[in-house]
Amino acid sequence: MKLRNMLILSFLTSSIVVVLIVWFSISKMYLTDYDGYLIIGITILANILGTIIGLFSLRNTFHSLDKLSKQTKVIKENQFTEIQLEHAPKELQTLADDFNEMVAALADSFTALEKSEQDKSNLVAQLGHDIKTPITAIKNQIEAIQDGVISKEEIDQTLDQMAFQVERLSSLTKQLMEITIMEKALPQSPANQEQKVWLDQFLLKLLSSFDYILRKKQQKLTLQVDPKVKTLMTDEGKLNRILTNLIENASKYSPVNTTIYLKIEAVNGQIIFSIKDEGIGIKTIDQQKIFDRLYRVEKSRNPETGGSGLGLYISKSLTEQLKGELKVESDYGNGSIFRLMLPEI
Repeated sequence: MKLRNMLILSFLTSSIVVVLIVWFSISKMYLTDYDGYLIIGITILANILGTIIGLFSLRNTFHSLDKLSKQTKVIKENQFTEIQLEHAPKELQTLADDFNEMVAALADSFTALEKSEQDKSNLVAQLGHDIKTPITAIKNQIEAIQDGVISKEEIDQTLDQMAFQVERLSSLTKQLMEITIMEKALPQSPANQEQKVWLDQFLLKLLSSFDYILRKKQQKLTLQVDPKVKTLMTDEGKLNRILTNLIENASKYSPVNTTIYLKIEAVNGQIIFSIKDEGIGIKTIDQQKIFDRLYRVEKSRNPETGGSGLGLYISKSLTEQLKGELKVESDYGNGSIFRLMLPEI
């Protein structure tokens, strides 16, 4: 039953009760029938007038409730419009404010959901293309060897090219698996497996994995470690993936015969890993976007420089899980510095 009908019914009920009480009282008094009917008539008129005045004074309340009801119905059509109530009781104004906060939160949630779905579609399309490219290249090279198009003298070079494509395919697959793991872990991030990490042993394993890449591009990597930093408490696997992505990027976007600088220091309760390169740098307009999923500074599909747009996004997400911060400084044309800052525990 509507509130308006309930109020009318309550007014009628109370009027009937009042009339009955007055009639009963009159029957106990020494009054003429005319006087009794007059009093009952006046009582009935007074109740009707009171009911009309009461309903008239509640007209703004009914109007406000109608507006709330209509606005609630259009939410299912993804119309997240805030409601403004004028001359409504304080309680309804408070309800409208709470309703508007809910609408704003729903609008933000749906916007984020739509963006996430669009990102997922872009991710599937982009990775599908990126994965197809090295597979096609390997297939063509194998067929060329089988058909004798490639001479025996060129086979070693072709195998190197195939190895590069396999490595690229492996990197894309690994990044896709990491994204899947992180997305499944939402809304809670994966728990950190913190352990005591001896920095010298950690760096030995980390840097040895770049020996082939650096020799291939004739690059050098120099290391500077603060003597005070011997150990740290963190998730070694996540830290390894972050630094691997950053050093790979530094090598990828730097020309041959350049140097990559890795500096580790303790400053104001933080362990700071700085990776500096002598590459092309990043424009100011791109620096705030490079950590977004699928964002590419290099827009081309060049396999040498056109990455998947996932590496820095993964690094940023893992850094947040470690309760750290990842920043970039870059002077376009003069290289970049990525700083990974972790709490010193």
